[in-house]
Amino acid sequence: MRRITIYFLCPILSSYIFSNLSAQSRYTLPQTLQTAKTSNLALKAQKRSIQVGEADVLSSKLRPNPILNNQSLQLMQPAYFPANSNWNDGRNRQVWWQLTKPFLLPGVRDTRIDYANSNLRLHEHYYEEVEQEVLLQAANKWLDVWLTTIRTSVLKQGIDSADLKKSLNVQQDPATEIAIIQSKLQLNKMKTSLENDLTELQLMLGIKEKIEIDTALTSFRNSFYVMNSILADSLSKRPDLLYYQRAVESSALNIKLQKSLALPVPELGVINNPQNTIRYMGIFGTL
Repeated sequence: MRRITIYFLCPILSSYIFSNLSAQSRYTLPQTLQTAKTSNLALKAQKRSIQVGEADVLSSKLRPNPILNNQSLQLMQPAYFPANSNWNDGRNRQVWWQLTKPFLLPGVRDTRIDYANSNLRLHEHYYEEVEQEVLLQAANKWLDVWLTTIRTSVLKQGIDSADLKKSLNVQQDPATEIAIIQSKLQLNKMKTSLENDLTELQLMLGIKEKIEIDTALTSFRNSFYVMNSILADSLSKRPDLLYYQRAVESSALNIKLQKSLALPVPELGVINNPQNTIRYMGIFGTL
């Protein structure tokens, strides 16, 4: 009976172990940065802001729609109806049809478009600034995890070597015993710190599955080239400086737009007004 139970449990256990192993991905620094760039929640939210800015640009290009207005008046006292007429006779009704259109003054629409485009560029530069900050934080956290992993591995090897000597009855002085105990306490502390760093890195990447990093020496050496590239790119582009420049430009355009919107908007159109079957035509204008 026990053999049968084990026989059925083995495939389940093996699939569970395999799924856990496959769920953990080993990340190099370039892979970490690429994942953060595509999955980080802060960057995703900022992309939405860019999409809103693009929608505002489309809205700024719209022109005012025509306005259709109708007013119908019905004579309600039959005593005043013309002879031989019913309530729905055109002689007992007055109808007002009015078709008008607001007209923006010269420069208002262009200023509105310029302001929307400036806001869009402002969102784009802010996205670049957030992206640089996210990538830099993710790279630093990756390096923290790498260093902690290596230090943990070295410390564990030393403790395992001391435990092996103890199991072989090799005589050790009390100072060495105390050092071993302290090392074990430090190892537990470093493991906790490593788990916390991995969790923080996982949040920075915006992923749900547990992760591991590539601890190969070549991966660590290549990470410095990546870090130098990020810093050089950040210093050359200075997205923070471009963002503030665009903010000043956007504010100036907003002031210009508000001044243009303070001017009156003329509304012009035509009127068709049949009164008791007698047609009147006219023009409409408001300021």
